[in-house]
Amino acid sequence: MKNSIFLTIVLAMLFLIGIPRQAEAQLTGEQIKKLETLTQQFNLEYQRQQQLVAEYARQHNIPIRRQIGGQIIVLSRIENGEPVFTKDDNVIAQQSISADEVKTGGTLGLTLTGAGQTLGIWEAGGAVRTTHQEFGGRATQIDAPAATTNHATHVAGTMIASGVDANAPGFSSSANLNCFDANNDNAEMAAASIAATPVRVSNHSYGTIVGWDFTNGNWNWNNNQWRFGAYDNQTQAWDNIANASPFYLIVKSAGNDRNDAGASGANHLHPPDLVTVFTDNHPVDGNGGYDCLPDYSTAKNILTIGAANDVAGGYSGAAGVTMTAFSSWGPTDDGRIKPDVSANGANLYSSGNASDTSYATLSGTSMSAPSVSGSIGLLLEHWSNLYGAGSVPRATTMKGVLIHTADETGAAQGPDYQFGWGLVNVSDAAQLMSTNAFDGCEQLFTGTVNGAGGTWTYTFESSGMVPVKATLVWSDPAPAAVNGGVTNPGVSYLVNNLDLQITEGANTFLPWVLDPANPGNAATTGTNNRDNVEQVLIGSPVAGTYTITVTFANGAMADTQDFAVILGGNDAAIENNTISFITITDKRTYTARKTLTFGPAVTINAPGNVDAVAGSSVRLVPGFKVTAGGKFRARIQTGGICAGITGSLATSGVSDAGSVSARESGGSGENILGRGGLDFQVYPNPAGQLVHIRLRLNAPSTIRLRILDQLGRVIYQCHQTEAYAEGEHSFEYGTQGLAPGVYYVSVETLEGRKIEKLVVQHD
Repeated sequence: MKNSIFLTIVLAMLFLIGIPRQAEAQLTGEQIKKLETLTQQFNLEYQRQQQLVAEYARQHNIPIRRQIGGQIIVLSRIENGEPVFTKDDNVIAQQSISADEVKTGGTLGLTLTGAGQTLGIWEAGGAVRTTHQEFGGRATQIDAPAATTNHATHVAGTMIASGVDANAPGFSSSANLNCFDANNDNAEMAAASIAATPVRVSNHSYGTIVGWDFTNGNWNWNNNQWRFGAYDNQTQAWDNIANASPFYLIVKSAGNDRNDAGASGANHLHPPDLVTVFTDNHPVDGNGGYDCLPDYSTAKNILTIGAANDVAGGYSGAAGVTMTAFSSWGPTDDGRIKPDVSANGANLYSSGNASDTSYATLSGTSMSAPSVSGSIGLLLEHWSNLYGAGSVPRATTMKGVLIHTADETGAAQGPDYQFGWGLVNVSDAAQLMSTNAFDGCEQLFTGTVNGAGGTWTYTFESSGMVPVKATLVWSDPAPAAVNGGVTNPGVSYLVNNLDLQITEGANTFLPWVLDPANPGNAATTGTNNRDNVEQVLIGSPVAGTYTITVTFANGAMADTQDFAVILGGNDAAIENNTISFITITDKRTYTARKTLTFGPAVTINAPGNVDAVAGSSVRLVPGFKVTAGGKFRARIQTGGICAGITGSLATSGVSDAGSVSARESGGSGENILGRGGLDFQVYPNPAGQLVHIRLRLNAPSTIRLRILDQLGRVIYQCHQTEAYAEGEHSFEYGTQGLAPGVYYVSVETLEGRKIEKLVVQHD
């Protein structure tokens, strides 16, 4: 008899969760309260700044908002008596980042359009022309800016244009877009993340004017180069918002400041004085092209986007990806890797502002950022299709997936301060999500480590045929102290330092690291104490067993840090996989490296559609049933399908015309439940509708599995007397019949007995 139950194991204060089939985006009461408090605090700060800005503009006889040529410049705040100006980051995209492959007509057959998704856009000093023919009522201006702008309308079109002009389709052509100007962005962003229809991703293609700035034919020197790479109060605000809202991802353009040489020694202006002409000398922006990211772009928990040139025909290798002349490069002042990833930002054709039928071609990181935020709308739709309506990935998971699947760029392997982790690949990101949905091919995980030295581990198998790669991302708390005007202070702004490594036997593999003192050098490997993104790559693995370890390197015992891990190269599916006690009414794929077993108590009801792929056999045991309208297909494929399906699945003799059940085919049936030692993992916990159990038996053994209530009464029991084979086994169990609450799981083998707590929480 087969079964599936909950297990959990604490390994040095470990908590493991695999990505559940139903991953509802539910904020805790504490998170909602914190975001409400942040909204109030940011609103008060905005009102205070409005008074300071108005007084400064009056004293200096300058406008608060200027439109010069096609660019909007806004006096946004006053810091330490000095003005801070913001502007938009202006200076074939879909093929460049492989988004065309997930849309209608694409090679993956997914037909994604961003349907059902609500995206956000904040713009410097202007509104979106929401009446443009490309929006069809899907763009809504939430606040009331002074006027619409070409930049805002173009960025919005890049995100959601429907494609009335076939040359100007947006990435998420069916998504809705909530539009804001950036004057009170912090408060609006915090509020939007907890709205009745929350924004899950927002685009911000603007930034602080730093160093040299060329506007309307004039060079201006702003005397604030300390802001390049700086972690200031604005950076802190965005990290606070992102850290408090785990399902909201902020996407920011890197900026366009690289190698701005200005007019040093020739005529130029010193804002806010826009009259007096100066001829004094000032340095070129950045350090040989590096260290020219303005604030906003340096936040730890956002996704910062650099601008690459168009990759016509799609990615074919690192040599085919070139950097634009303007995109800002890292590092940050504390040496972190920024930008995070890059996308096409050159010569993008999209909706314009002149009329409801006008279009424009623009370049800049302003254009690369909405290419990514629009693509995230596609991936949010795909996630919902895979895991059910209302299911949303954590922001750290989405950020990690995009970094993990980015195409290699630059002169050397690994990250760099130019492109970040590479060129976004939406197709690979979607395929990774799809593979994770195959039962037995878990590749996306969330977890928590507690206290100094707390660890999380996950063990998996690799065939050695493809590289092994693990990416770790966490939302790091904002530091209490920020930079108030010091150039390159040499201070770390990382609060919680997690370390990632992979081991195989006596071999240990460490993550990529960059040297901020030599920013042009290729990445090496070692302990990374700077970034809240780490990645280990094993380019030529041997077949065998690998273990990922995440360690809380610097936390106090009371500290807790959540994280996401994205895994690739675990192409060897789970050895044996048993599915039992579940009713299936959606589309699912199950896999196993050896034997895949269905039953007992597995029912597939219409419109349920199950694909089963195993390396040696697919077994149906008494209690398996497919009713009229349900579908079940099976095939044998060496290794399962964690490395992808080859060929086509064959329909198993199950007809839509009536029901079918597995029948007893011998005295003992098809009992293959694995038995053995107490090395096991279970996810998720708390459990909703399903729990997965993964265990490794080091030697043949009998096993007794029981679920107990809080009074010790047996709710469920499975006890087989025959010995089960050594090896890996995975089980899935439907917990719909258990009332929400605390239970205990008792596991007994020849090696002893262990009891762990199980929490059941239904959506």
